[in-house]
Amino acid sequence: MVSEQLKRSRSKISFTAEGWIFVVILVFVTVGAILRNVNLLVIMSGMMFAPLLLSWRIGSHLMRHTEADRLVQNRIHVGQLVNFQWMIRNRSRLPMWNFVVRDEMKCIVSPWTQDPASLKKRTLSRTQVAFNYISVGEVEYMSYRCLFTDRGLYEVGPSIVSTRFPFGLIRAWFQYRNQEQFYVAPRIGSLTPDWERRITSHVVGAESVLRRRGADEEEFYALRAWRSGDNRKQIHWRTTAKANQLMVKQYDQKTNRDMAIVLDLFSRHDMGALAEQQQMADCEQALSFAATLLIQLGQDIRGKIGFAIAGQQTHLHVDRVGAEFLSCLMRDLSAARADRSPQVAQSILDLQNQVSVGTPIFVISSRPAPEEWLETQMGAELWRKTGKDLHWISVGSKSFKQVFNPDEQSEQVVSEFLRNKLRDAST
Repeated sequence: MVSEQLKRSRSKISFTAEGWIFVVILVFVTVGAILRNVNLLVIMSGMMFAPLLLSWRIGSHLMRHTEADRLVQNRIHVGQLVNFQWMIRNRSRLPMWNFVVRDEMKCIVSPWTQDPASLKKRTLSRTQVAFNYISVGEVEYMSYRCLFTDRGLYEVGPSIVSTRFPFGLIRAWFQYRNQEQFYVAPRIGSLTPDWERRITSHVVGAESVLRRRGADEEEFYALRAWRSGDNRKQIHWRTTAKANQLMVKQYDQKTNRDMAIVLDLFSRHDMGALAEQQQMADCEQALSFAATLLIQLGQDIRGKIGFAIAGQQTHLHVDRVGAEFLSCLMRDLSAARADRSPQVAQSILDLQNQVSVGTPIFVISSRPAPEEWLETQMGAELWRKTGKDLHWISVGSKSFKQVFNPDEQSEQVVSEFLRNKLRDAST
């Protein structure tokens, strides 16, 4: 209870626009009653004063006995509609009507904006949630939806909880100092079946042994449509007859192999505006691919994952996949910035020293493999140590398009969201 009191300010009372009009009329009636000595006007002014007094007392009482809290999702990605849920508990002896919660949201750290002052001015936004009725002792939930189109660190709060109950003449409110920071990670796409085949062909050594679970060393996972190259023994004939197309059984095949990924964020700043925009788009594609790959590997791999980001800042993580590990990686991806000279070669060497021998290293880059590496001592050492285990995937290349598809569904969600906003603004 003490912490709750520290989060919220003292309850305050202010007149609404209707309340000020009501006060002006009340003063006019009261002055006329005094000057003219008209008893009916005196009675009328007393009757008009009662709603103001009642609104003040009820509003103050409700504010003292209101408990509010906001729920924010743990993982947020670009292009996804996110629900921010508000909870209000009525601890008073009176029912509540017309409760409004106003939230404000701003971007604190943006990968593409350097000036904090202009960033705060451009990204500040406000939302509002209305609770029509909350009975005595009950809890009500309401939510609003947000769509984030840029990565970065965001902050939501402080909030204002207010009500005009019962007559709309007086607004009782308090400020809820519940600022919460959250990261918006890159957009999530989808991996093609070619990615798994490529991974399987690159994995060698003892770390590539597949572990099949279940009584028969295989655990049934799902049914899917036939693909070229599937084993005919896995055809599920009963479902095939019902669906009138070949359906095969899919098994859970989680592996204890290791995986190493290096994200190369390269961008030059001495080019034209169109070229810089294209480089920014390539960096976002590389970040999206990396985020999608990490989430997919968290479902398919039991071994260790080494992940390095080479940009304005270099990050290196090696651990087994888990919720905390993925959250840490997504935070780094959300704030990653491109650079004209990323330390990608050093990141590859550092990562190669922390993973097992024979682990494939995939470099996801916004540029083709730089040929100047071969002419330096570090480049020669890099190719000598990694050899055939190093695989360079450049954004826009044929190999990149074969293994990754941008999420078309999220783009449709963005378009639908923007259309709804434009329609609401026009109406």
